[in-house]
Amino acid sequence: MRKSTLLLSFLILAITGKAFALEVGAVNVRSYLNEPLVATITVQVANIQERNSLAATLAAQTEYVARGLQPLADPDDLVIQVVEGGDLEKMLVEIRSLSAIEEPFMNLVLQLVWDGGSRVSEFTALLDPRPTEVAEEAVEEDDFPAETASEAPAGLSSNDDPALRALAAEMSGMSGVQISGARPEVVIRKVSP
Repeated sequence: MRKSTLLLSFLILAITGKAFALEVGAVNVRSYLNEPLVATITVQVANIQERNSLAATLAAQTEYVARGLQPLADPDDLVIQVVEGGDLEKMLVEIRSLSAIEEPFMNLVLQLVWDGGSRVSEFTALLDPRPTEVAEEAVEEDDFPAETASEAPAGLSSNDDPALRALAAEMSGMSGVQISGARPEVVIRKVSP
């Protein structure tokens, strides 16, 4: 009885170990909103056979629907390839789009296939605006007159006071108040409606 239980446990571990031999990392997006997508996913392989046989494709649109996701409008716009990741156990799945991505996120469902197994994995690629675009959309500092430390009421310009910083954080959500946490001091501005 004990030998059969041990043998059964060993077989279950061997089967599940083979089925989940690949470790799939998160998606790493290296492009910005309104640019063609450039992203990678790290895949750890267990042996040389997995490394040599690993292939990645976009899953069928029916897989998106089954997961409750909106199917891609143009799946042919994506180019997916597996490349070496720098060491023997690491491979990279590179994902590139031919056209610019105009939505701030993209759901990707990929099918990974290798000798001895396959796996379907879901990823969400988040695309941030390019930092220069964010700066251009921000309100210019000169648009609002700021009180200087010498003009501010006593206690409102101390940069080392944790209570002041907590007050500034609390006030940042209030209507008609603008706060900037520029170093070395916190400046509180009243914004005219």
